[in-house]
Amino acid sequence: LARKEYQECLDDLDIIGDYDLLSDISIKMAKIYYDEHKFDLAMQHASSSLDYAKRMGSKYATMNAYNMIADILYLQKRYKDAAENYRSQIVCNDSIFSEQLTQKLFNIQFSADQYKKQTEIEKMEQEKTIMEQAQKNQRYFIFALLGGILTVVLILVILSVNNRKVKRLNTQLQEQKDELAERNARIEEQQKIVLKQQKQISDSISYAQRIQTVLMPTQQEFASVFTDKFIYYNPRNVVSGDYFWQMDCNGCQVIVVADCTGHGVPGAFMSMLGICALHGIVGHGEHSAGEILNQLRDLIKTLLRQTSADDSNPKDGMDIALLVVNSDRSYLEYSGGNIPLIYIRDGELNEIKPSRNPIGVYRNETPFESQRLDLKPGDRIYLSSDGYPSQFREGDRAKIKMSGYKQILMKIHQLPMAEQCKRLEEEFYAWKGSIGQVDDICVAGFLV
Repeated sequence: LARKEYQECLDDLDIIGDYDLLSDISIKMAKIYYDEHKFDLAMQHASSSLDYAKRMGSKYATMNAYNMIADILYLQKRYKDAAENYRSQIVCNDSIFSEQLTQKLFNIQFSADQYKKQTEIEKMEQEKTIMEQAQKNQRYFIFALLGGILTVVLILVILSVNNRKVKRLNTQLQEQKDELAERNARIEEQQKIVLKQQKQISDSISYAQRIQTVLMPTQQEFASVFTDKFIYYNPRNVVSGDYFWQMDCNGCQVIVVADCTGHGVPGAFMSMLGICALHGIVGHGEHSAGEILNQLRDLIKTLLRQTSADDSNPKDGMDIALLVVNSDRSYLEYSGGNIPLIYIRDGELNEIKPSRNPIGVYRNETPFESQRLDLKPGDRIYLSSDGYPSQFREGDRAKIKMSGYKQILMKIHQLPMAEQCKRLEEEFYAWKGSIGQVDDICVAGFLV
């Protein structure tokens, strides 16, 4: 019924040329056919939506159309075309965000420049008024003195004239005072505007943080896999380039800790790209640790247009550690790029080395391989980005390093996992002192 009504609306709107509604209804028709697995009809309507969106110049509608086309192509296993449309979607999204951010920054800079210029003008006018008044008073004094020498009558005349001038000056000074008060009121209003714009930017970043947090599993979701566990997640800024991810795949649990290129908003964009890519790969049933990373690397390189490892190509990407824990928790598969797997068994710390490949373009690229670890009750498993070992110490600026990080794990590993997380944080801030945090931090641990 909904499809019939939408089709009738399309016919009517096509006559009047309402591209906005045409694009919106076309994307809804595409969604209906997509859910029914009628991909050719879905593609027809999604393409129509994209055409209408481009005609009316709506980036938001264009982004939605690219997303629908990419989803259809992905299910049709046309991965290269799907990646191209996902990239077009991301470009539209980046363009929307960039335009908003550029406008807000321009408004803030313009208000600040206006405030500075206004303050300088008022200061110059005040200095000029004071100097002119001083010069006038000096002349009046000379005239009064000469008048006293001449005659008392002339003094009276001069005093009378001066009195009138003083009244006139007082009137002028009052007018200037009123004008200055009005300008101060305008300056205060401009300050309020600047503060409001700063809050809007802060709110935008906070909203981005909420989006990133929603994409990552909660402590409760992780607890459904391992009851004794922790996630120590500490972004350097509001949003982070590090992320933790977990997903069920045919009874197995896929667990990821990753460290993306950059901090703040750029790093957060890369992390969300990685999470979305992992959802697609694991969601389609792949559960070999090494093969998941191989597919992830290929997809990231395609989305970022990384065709070769020369200097002309961007080196964006991520370091990563990925575990596939089997359904009865008797063993796990590990594969990693620059992030090792650390486990403590019977009081002894062990490390499984990662590949030296990142997820992204790399000159000496080799395939990711799976490494199996048979688990024993009491094993303590740890994954960490390099943010914790990279922190400088107040005073001598020495780093914690991996050796220091391992010493901390050995010192606390017998505690409950929640207490270990608390002790990791305490050790970090005791080392850091008052100096700034240098990198995002993500550490995950669980007890078998």
